[in-house]
Amino acid sequence: LWWLFRDNLLPANTVFVGYARSKLTVTELREKCHQYMKVQPEEEAGYEQFWKVNHYVPGGYDTRRDFELLDQELRKQEQGPVANRLFYLALPPSVFEPVTINIRNTCMAQKGWTRVIIEKPFGRDAETSAQLSNHLASLFEEEQIYRIDHYLG
Repeated sequence: LWWLFRDNLLPANTVFVGYARSKLTVTELREKCHQYMKVQPEEEAGYEQFWKVNHYVPGGYDTRRDFELLDQELRKQEQGPVANRLFYLALPPSVFEPVTINIRNTCMAQKGWTRVIIEKPFGRDAETSAQLSNHLASLFEEEQIYRIDHYLG
């Protein structure tokens, strides 16, 4: 994300809201990430700007109230008449179902589109892949779903 931000490949009003079970602050997240960012001296100002548009909400995967708090944070960050939401799910496959149910029930964009990216093995076999596809189809339109499968990728 830093490289996309650095290279101006994202809309100017993009903000990032991280969500995970870990109880972290943005400062702690920045410290953990810094060694991987490969920031050049001339990029320092942009790097500071990047971290100013980062936010973080800790919460569980299966707790509706935590997703309601995520939605509240997203709403605080949404400026202007249009605000799209893209959820990038790099999660254990065992929690795809509760997470996507909570996104659908509490975190859909009110002023734009919502997209869900599923990154991981998309099932263990044809049967579990179909099961996950059916689950997602019950929650989202096909154009809202993007699949990244490490095995097929």
